[in-house]
Amino acid sequence: MCRFLTYSGRPVLMYDLLYEPKNSLIKQSVQAHESVEPLNGDGFGIGWYNLEFDESPGLYTSCRPAWNDRNLSSLSRKIKSNRFFAHVRAANSGGVTEVNCHPFVFKNFMFMHNGEIEDFHIIKRYLRREVSDEIYNWIQGQTDSEHIFGLFLHYLFKEFSKKPTPQQCMSAMVMAINKIIELKKVSGNESDNYINLSLSDGENTICLRYVTHHHEYASTLYYSEGSTYECHDGICRMRSPKENEPKTVLIVSEKLTSVEKDWSEVPVNHFIVVDKDQNVSLHSFDSIAESLLAKKAA
Repeated sequence: MCRFLTYSGRPVLMYDLLYEPKNSLIKQSVQAHESVEPLNGDGFGIGWYNLEFDESPGLYTSCRPAWNDRNLSSLSRKIKSNRFFAHVRAANSGGVTEVNCHPFVFKNFMFMHNGEIEDFHIIKRYLRREVSDEIYNWIQGQTDSEHIFGLFLHYLFKEFSKKPTPQQCMSAMVMAINKIIELKKVSGNESDNYINLSLSDGENTICLRYVTHHHEYASTLYYSEGSTYECHDGICRMRSPKENEPKTVLIVSEKLTSVEKDWSEVPVNHFIVVDKDQNVSLHSFDSIAESLLAKKAA
């Protein structure tokens, strides 16, 4: 199952997070420890923001294994960003091609996913019918992940403003996931959906840890917050913040080190939001879904 990492905080070299930690994302591409499938060699991607230029993220993807891409090693030593994504892929839907590699980008939005919509092929045609022509024509690949993102974008632009709040983004994602569940029920299929995802608009980052039925099988997701994540001589730690010091937040599929106090688990079926000031908040998926139902009934 794919593995990912999100970073928000003071500008940092990508290399320091992708390669240096004991259980770095590059090491997880070879041997993930908290996944049924330990090998994530079906491509990778990095996406990063530099708002000094414009609001759209930079993107580099490849269908090569992350551990065997010299360009990634070289580029990550030269790219600094205060908000970036990284993803290593274990394909479950869609071929091993660059258009199926995460992150996916639409305007200023960036998205990645690990997990699976089981039996996605059953609803794929019906899901594509739900989205606007703009989103339909934007989708290039075959993955369930890109289609989740497309459905989210459809609801976001249909229901909310062009510069939505984190709350509106979470609401649009709940709508998208509930539509997927509805389409599966109509087809007579109620298999599980494992949806760990990360989304950013360049200022805020929103992640979700979600599973439809069996919570004990939810994919892992952790976060760490402090002033800065530092690596020296192979030893990496999140440094505790001092008063009025800028914050740093990491959200990861797997803990990068075995230092337990550096990491907190995201509860199952909860969003975690990191706002533009790196403040962290948790939000229940079910509570947002209930609120949307109440508004619809009013």
